[in-house]
Amino acid sequence: MSKTVGAPSQHSQPSRKGKRAWRKNVDIGEIEAGIDSLRDEERLTGAQLHQKANQDLFQIDVKGDEQLKRTLPKYDRSQLISSKILAQRSALPAVFSRASQKPHTLVSREEKGRLLRMGKRKVKGPFNSFLDPSQLGAGSAMLEPTEAVKRSGTYNVWEDTSAAARDRVKGKGKYTDPEEFLLPLVSRPSIKAPDTVHPHSGIELPAVAPPHQGTSYNPLETAHRELLLTAHERELRLEADAAKFEGVKQRMAAARQTVAAGIESGASGMVIDSEDTAVEGENGTEVPQDRVVPKVPVRKTQKQRRKAAQILAEERPILSFVANLIRPLKILQRRALLDHRRHKRFLAAMSSAKSLRAQVAVSVRRRLAALEARRAARAELVKHRGLIGQRLGKHRIQEGQVDVQLGEELTESLRELKPQGNLFRDRFLSLQHRALVEPRVPVLPKRRRTRIKEYEKHAWKRFE
Repeated sequence: MSKTVGAPSQHSQPSRKGKRAWRKNVDIGEIEAGIDSLRDEERLTGAQLHQKANQDLFQIDVKGDEQLKRTLPKYDRSQLISSKILAQRSALPAVFSRASQKPHTLVSREEKGRLLRMGKRKVKGPFNSFLDPSQLGAGSAMLEPTEAVKRSGTYNVWEDTSAAARDRVKGKGKYTDPEEFLLPLVSRPSIKAPDTVHPHSGIELPAVAPPHQGTSYNPLETAHRELLLTAHERELRLEADAAKFEGVKQRMAAARQTVAAGIESGASGMVIDSEDTAVEGENGTEVPQDRVVPKVPVRKTQKQRRKAAQILAEERPILSFVANLIRPLKILQRRALLDHRRHKRFLAAMSSAKSLRAQVAVSVRRRLAALEARRAARAELVKHRGLIGQRLGKHRIQEGQVDVQLGEELTESLRELKPQGNLFRDRFLSLQHRALVEPRVPVLPKRRRTRIKEYEKHAWKRFE
């Protein structure tokens, strides 16, 4: 049976144009229920609840009810729902996904190696390498890593290396507590740092130094003038150093030019003869002054040789006798003179020993006080300035640039402010001043020393 489908029905609502229809069709049940609940609150509490303050409605109990605590059951973890669910166990055994395996039988290393050699399989050696099965055990090569290779990386430079400590590590020493034997084996050894004092410990510079007031975009006149004077003094100091080095370079260049030109230079007042002056030799020939004229030896005759030998033979006994007599006298005289000088010095020292001791003590105290004062002044300077100007390694630690603007460059407005300075340079110099990194300089590419020569081939020279 087919149903006829027509237009959807509209919501039928009676007209509200009249007062009677409005009273008949309007539902005010919710409003009446709310008014009744407010009347009940006034009847029970004396006023409506939403008009009362919080302290009149609520109370914080900080003591609790002792009688109620006794009646409540104590906390028991077994009464939790989760504990009850976990406590429910089935009486049937669990289902295994696979059959039980047979117990694993241990095979020794020697037996494993023998079986591998029988099966002609590759045998793994040290450092994950494979050994030749036909040459196993041949030669003097070791088949396993050495003890040094096994313990590589565990040696500590500052660790106790006495015999007792080595025995305890190897397990040969006597231990009163099991932890004394196990701790060195399972715990990482603590590295003992050297006792030298790090230069960073005596520096109190902040990581980010506060900028000078003169670097502001609208600074005070006094602060700006002070910063300008600081930058001016720094530039004067740099120019003086550059002029000094330039003077040294000029003197070196002048000395090289003098040597290259062949001009002999000497001290003031020193007369140097020229090479033109000559000395007349024995034969009447002129010989330069700087050249030494050798003497020509004259050969003696046989008669002169015999006469000299005869005189020497006659005088030798007399000379030896006189020498034997004079030698002891000279020795005694030298000893007496030395004893006299020693005794004289001893007497002089005895009379002034106390005064000399006092003078030495006073000079030593003054020297130590001056040394301690210089050391304290240097430490105070390093404490507030860092390692500025000191050489650390190959280079010196630079002071850093002074970022300052001239009077006509001041903008007096944040909109016209231009970026100035370099944050990376400031942080890098701050690390150097606080002895955290060593000073470095930019490594520039080296210039080519040899010039490239260009050649033109003959084919390009022949024009048609």
